Amino acid sequence: EQYKNWLVTDLKDAIDNDSFEDIDKICNIIASELINSGWSPNGLRKLGRKIFQQRAKLFNDKWNEFTRILSSRFQTFYCYFQCTSNIPAEILTQLDLTIISGNEIISKHPRARCEHNVKRDGTYIATEPRAMPDDIEGAIQNGREAYLLKLSILSYYNYTCTTSGSVVVVYPNNLGSIAIDSEDLWYNQSLKGTSNFSNLEYVLRLLKSDYLEERSKQRIENVFRQYRLATDSISIESWFTNRWIALESFSVTGRYNSIIQHIKELVPAVLCSRYLYRIMKNFLYDCQRCGVVPTYNGNTIDTNDPSFSDIESIVNVFRDKSELANLRSICSNNNLLKYRCECIATHLVDNNSLKKFISGHHDRVSKQIQRIYRVRNNIVHSAKVETDLLPLTIYLDYYLKSVVSEIVYRLNQGKFHDLAEIYACLEENYNATIEVLEGKTLYDTQLILKGPLFIN
Repeated sequence: EQYKNWLVTDLKDAIDNDSFEDIDKICNIIASELINSGWSPNGLRKLGRKIFQQRAKLFNDKWNEFTRILSSRFQTFYCYFQCTSNIPAEILTQLDLTIISGNEIISKHPRARCEHNVKRDGTYIATEPRAMPDDIEGAIQNGREAYLLKLSILSYYNYTCTTSGSVVVVYPNNLGSIAIDSEDLWYNQSLKGTSNFSNLEYVLRLLKSDYLEERSKQRIENVFRQYRLATDSISIESWFTNRWIALESFSVTGRYNSIIQHIKELVPAVLCSRYLYRIMKNFLYDCQRCGVVPTYNGNTIDTNDPSFSDIESIVNVFRDKSELANLRSICSNNNLLKYRCECIATHLVDNNSLKKFISGHHDRVSKQIQRIYRVRNNIVHSAKVETDLLPLTIYLDYYLKSVVSEIVYRLNQGKFHDLAEIYACLEENYNATIEVLEGKTLYDTQLILKGPLFIN
């Protein structure tokens, strides 16, 4: 608790001094501490928006409210999950699993106005999770975990109880209620992603092609098979393990002796492919959101739908002192965009800075993969489920989708005939990029954006 208080004090000092680099670092540390202490990631995000986007209040009043809530203790929520069940009452009693009607919920919480949020003739699994006062999604997640193990036991013995529809949450001390569609929950949205027809076309073209060998097609198909199993499940362990199976079966090609060595070496190398390209494209999207229009050599850079030429131009802006001075000037009206601009400028100043930037990303992904692998082993070999499995699942989901997207993109160029070839090439491309950046001549923009092995 004292360590958290120190961090909060340091954060206030950084804000008072407009030290964005310190704000960035301290916010990451505080978020990690709060999540480990029981907050959900989205609970923290919503808390920040709720407090700091209030226009009528002074900043110090907002800050005092923020620190007061952070010092709060766990409170009891009431979460009711709509369900259908064929389970006899005596079994429910033995399992300590409570299923009640909508009318019973209304009677139990007369001050919470539940009649607007429950179906009177519906049936609900009742839970009483503990969470931070403003963390509704944390309460829902804790409530889910409270009944999922019991449902797993029942399923083994062919008793069914399926949940669907909305979750009704009654606030601590019966201070109101809310109904939330399970599809709208943060973790469902985070793991769902967005539809992308062009990527779908790439995949379908590959699976129908003659040049891609059959075993590689099977590996691609298995990714989607395992992913569907993950999304169809209501269990976080299944969300996690099936995504890991998908990544493992897609990445293990025989290049290394162990499974984890494959994934630790190949996945970071794949994620470093076109890494700078993605960073610069996102920066241009940030410029568009802020109404900033960058130029290079007097020509406007497209921030709405940047082409490769636009990405190349914005990198060259950062390489040219006078062009960079102009970019800094037009970004100066937005503090966050200005900070982003300064961070990127630091990474692109010379070969060594860019090398540290790219290799640092490689190392961070590798360490996170090792951590995820330890969690996977704990589930498989020790029947132990980590408390932070949901955030790790979201990381794993991002890695899986990023790897599949990059591999499918490269395979569609028609130069590779199996997954082993493209993985080996991407790993060599990463090594060649680092080697180029160890040279004395300032890096070539196209070579870094495309990669030394893909320049032609």
